[in-house]
Amino acid sequence: MNTTSLWNITNEMQRLERIFEDSQGELSTANEEQYSYMIDLLQNKTDDFVEFIRKQEDLIEVAKSRLKQYQDYLKARENKIYALENYCIACMNKLNVDRFEGQLNEIKKRKPVQVVKILDENKIPPEFVTIEQTISVNKSKLKNALKNGDVEGAELIDSPNVSLMFNLKRG
Repeated sequence: MNTTSLWNITNEMQRLERIFEDSQGELSTANEEQYSYMIDLLQNKTDDFVEFIRKQEDLIEVAKSRLKQYQDYLKARENKIYALENYCIACMNKLNVDRFEGQLNEIKKRKPVQVVKILDENKIPPEFVTIEQTISVNKSKLKNALKNGDVEGAELIDSPNVSLMFNLKRG
């Protein structure tokens, strides 16, 4: 792997291009050799750069996979605790008791929390109702309309975000 940075290669190539422009299209043999060397370095750095990016993408995929496995593991443990708690409640109900006592610990049933059950939403008085309204623009449709002409309140511009595409050269 090359230790010269892409940034340094770019700067050196710009420096040599300025020399080329300042000398009306003439480069000394040493500068021509240096420019050719920089082209080779840039080609090698391009390959190294893509290899590094792909390795990072692979590591991200492995991390996502592991994260999914950990999430599944956590969910299974949470489900196990839920099942054990329900099992314990069933045992308490079977014995008609509200608690189990050990030498160090005790298990008690909690009083159920009161929750609101809506029977008919239309009969709820207005002071208990909140109306939420969401307005959103369909950017996909708007983009198509803008391609065919002007739409008041919007314009089609080039995104300031530049993305890179990595391709394996063929032949």
